[in-house]
Amino acid sequence: MESVNKSTEEILLSICIPTYNRSSELNLCLESIVLQKGFDNRTEIVILDNNSSDNTFKIAEKYLSLYHNIKYYKNSENIGMEKNILKVLEYGNGKLLKLLNDYSLIMENMLDEIINQIIKNQNEHVILYFQNQKSKTSNIICTDLNCFYRATTYWPTWIGTFSIWKSDFRKYVSTVQFEGLLFPHLLLFLDVFEKKQKVKIVNGLFFCNLKGIKKGGYDFFEVFVGNFIGKIIHKAFEQEKINYITLYIVKSSFFNSFLKPWLKEIIYKNNHNFNKINFTLIFQYFKFNPHFYTGLIQLIIYPIQKMAGNIKKRILNN
Repeated sequence: MESVNKSTEEILLSICIPTYNRSSELNLCLESIVLQKGFDNRTEIVILDNNSSDNTFKIAEKYLSLYHNIKYYKNSENIGMEKNILKVLEYGNGKLLKLLNDYSLIMENMLDEIINQIIKNQNEHVILYFQNQKSKTSNIICTDLNCFYRATTYWPTWIGTFSIWKSDFRKYVSTVQFEGLLFPHLLLFLDVFEKKQKVKIVNGLFFCNLKGIKKGGYDFFEVFVGNFIGKIIHKAFEQEKINYITLYIVKSSFFNSFLKPWLKEIIYKNNHNFNKINFTLIFQYFKFNPHFYTGLIQLIIYPIQKMAGNIKKRILNN
């Protein structure tokens, strides 16, 4: 089932949402878009349901009945996360195809800002990367990967940062070469960047993630440490596409701001469906990084600090 905007030539933005068994989150995600300034004939939403078993279709059906510029597709079988991410882009009719997680909300007034960026850059077709961070600096133009990775570090792993011009995407007869590492959007970005050698990093808080999302279903450490750090970042260093300073910046930021909080989550809170911690893999890529050892100490003393904090609260409350 689908609802099609007949004036496809007017569509500037396709918000492409791959989804699977997150009907409640999808509902909030869609709500955050349709109430925004800019959700008009210039924008469409494309939903690709990876054969969900919950009431995702009912949620989509509700919005399809209200808005002509929302399209819904459902795979006859689960084709896997990577294929679903790449396939949803194929259904977009907008000049810019923009990925969005089904558990992400577009911040107030930011849909209009995305459209403004399309209007400003639609002639040159510079790659648009949406940083989704507060920054005192203006938007950054990068013409090499050192500049790009120093500004973005590990954030390109998130599909919400990704966009591609439809004219660039349609040049690919197949996208199977971007599968295998569970970052198909990043591999696609890197391939386009190899050709264009120019990306505009658009700063601003465009999205926020819903809290309490229980992630999992894949080997967390193999994907983020083995694939992203090992097969993408280290490979770029070995190919001399980035230098040692960039490598150190990315790995330090990744460990301190991403991996260490997740280790704490996995060890102490169990809010996940991930496999056991692969310290061997972590050590392989971080043994020469001092942040690894200070981070381990912090993780070890975390329960002691938490216990001390609870005791202090009890004393103060008595």
